[in-house]
Amino acid sequence: MSYIYGADALPFLITGKTPVQISAAIMGKMRIFIRRFVLNLKRSLKATSERNWIENTRAVGFIYDVKEAERILKKYPAVHDSIMREAEKAISGYTDIPGFGERSIQFNGSADIWCEEPYAHRMLCRLDFLRPLVRAHILSPGRSDYASSIERLLIDWNNIHLTHRHWDSVDEAIRILILLETVSLVGNDLSNEAFLAGIKSIVRAAWSVEKNRTRTGNHLIYEGLALYFAGNCLHNYFRSSHWRKLGSEILEETMRLQVLNDGMNAELCTSYHLITGTNFIKAWVLAQKRDGSFSKEHIDRLRKMALQASRLQATDGGFFSLGDSDRMAGSSREENEARAFAQLGTFLQSPDDSQKPHDLEYEFLLADCDVSSLIDDKIADESASSEAGGYHIFSAQDGSKLIFDAGPFGLSGASHHGHADSLSFAVHLPDCRFLVDPGAFSYVDYRARSYARSTSAHNTVRIDGQNSSEVSGGFTFGRGADAELIEKKDLSFGVILTAEHDGYTRLSNPVIHRRSLIWLYEMPLCFIVIDHFEGTGKHLADLNFHGEIGWKVIAESNERIIWQFEDKSIIQSAHSNCPVQLDVLQGVKEPEWQGWVSPVLGQYKPAPVLVQKLEFKQPIDIVNIFCRVDQGDPELQIVQKDQHIELEGRFAVRWKWAGERLEVEMD
Repeated sequence: MSYIYGADALPFLITGKTPVQISAAIMGKMRIFIRRFVLNLKRSLKATSERNWIENTRAVGFIYDVKEAERILKKYPAVHDSIMREAEKAISGYTDIPGFGERSIQFNGSADIWCEEPYAHRMLCRLDFLRPLVRAHILSPGRSDYASSIERLLIDWNNIHLTHRHWDSVDEAIRILILLETVSLVGNDLSNEAFLAGIKSIVRAAWSVEKNRTRTGNHLIYEGLALYFAGNCLHNYFRSSHWRKLGSEILEETMRLQVLNDGMNAELCTSYHLITGTNFIKAWVLAQKRDGSFSKEHIDRLRKMALQASRLQATDGGFFSLGDSDRMAGSSREENEARAFAQLGTFLQSPDDSQKPHDLEYEFLLADCDVSSLIDDKIADESASSEAGGYHIFSAQDGSKLIFDAGPFGLSGASHHGHADSLSFAVHLPDCRFLVDPGAFSYVDYRARSYARSTSAHNTVRIDGQNSSEVSGGFTFGRGADAELIEKKDLSFGVILTAEHDGYTRLSNPVIHRRSLIWLYEMPLCFIVIDHFEGTGKHLADLNFHGEIGWKVIAESNERIIWQFEDKSIIQSAHSNCPVQLDVLQGVKEPEWQGWVSPVLGQYKPAPVLVQKLEFKQPIDIVNIFCRVDQGDPELQIVQKDQHIELEGRFAVRWKWAGERLEVEMD
């Protein structure tokens, strides 16, 4: 992926966009140009004042000081070795970049090094490797090599930052937070040259963010947070009060526009929900420390964001992958903070002091703040089901979890992080994943990214080889499918959820896809998926069921499939009123990608996908029932006839459509 500036940005601004979008993009660029001119003039008029402030400053603030950081670190000796390993790697000149692996710390790498990896270089220049060096220095005050390494990196970075003017504003925002933490906690042990290099980099980045900030979206949340921190932590700098006020206003406005009433980030993407929620909680913590405040509506949505983060957590400690997200289960700064944010949500759900999270990153994130003001007595313990931006999440008595996408398409814009996944679902067992969303794959590999965003990469239905939403580039969509929840009905034995989407009404012979999901959550894993198609003409449908890495698929017939992993067995029974052909694929790239899972951004691993193919004239139903048997009853017989399902010795289900709604009886 290339990041384009200046005249070369014109094709990016107009490619694949409507005249209205082109006009808005050009007007946005003009506003930024005017803002830059005005702010450059203001700064030049204060050049002497700024120079004097920098030369006389020997301390900056942060949400915790070095003594607090030392106290937190010493409470968790089990993580000291991993901190030291990361720090030693940074001293040796290397760091791990999520999605790219180990890379050399070279800010000004040659074209040979970076021409094929501009995104990796961009991630490197966010300076995340400074955090383990800072923590190692605090844990080892007698060693000078950590401070020496930090000094060298601060000076090198300041020199590069001066000579290379085109930095993305969200990256500048992230650097402000990292550099403030570094200079605040290690400043007393740095040379004057290194300290000033850090201060200059922070100030320059803050001006850059104010001038070049984005108009809306997740990046603006990061930028608002950085300005809020700069305004609070750069004491007596002439622009500080303005940055504090501007940052607060941006955070209030983006919370209102970017976060839905139920607390879900409107991008409907797991990683961005977690990252933006983490940013909002950091601002709240700083406000508690500096006598600041946010509105009641802001606090209410922040509380709900934390609750949704905990609900999106998977049974393996990672998260459900929704949209442009991997599982957020790694050890990067953002992933560690995301899990801490989810822990906050779990605690707010059941605020028992005995259950208070005991975790290093949680303590750093909350910085010893009292979270009692975030507790809402109206929030009951998590029920069997909940909703997050149109995603419906169910928990069974055995600990299994299911998530069903019956919601909107997500925010439009130049950087759309949604996927063409309407009516898809994922299922996790108590100790492993079963049916999964394969993940985000990559921001830089075009074929992998195209697959990740496609309908065929999700547990839903593709019709006539078309995506349910029109994919048009790496980060843009054409017409997006609108999904609508028709009915949610609680039953004595479970819940029925029925939804439909209009993504295929754009076809020459339009089709409506309706899906009902019956989740029998009082039993060991058992659920029924009924897909209904109506409209005109003849069509081809592909129903995709993506298994987790390591699962084995045995197709005994077109109607009976066995899924196996270790000691676990799940029977899938299929029935339709037209012939169905089965394909089991794994690790295929031609003629199109299929059978891949990306647990971590940048990593692709073969995994089984079961594809049911059928040619039909409408209306038609196809019914799939999944039932866990393990070692208890591997020969369980599932009998399906039209609108009747019987599990031998367990139960029988009769169902029928009553207009758009599904009626179900169970014996």
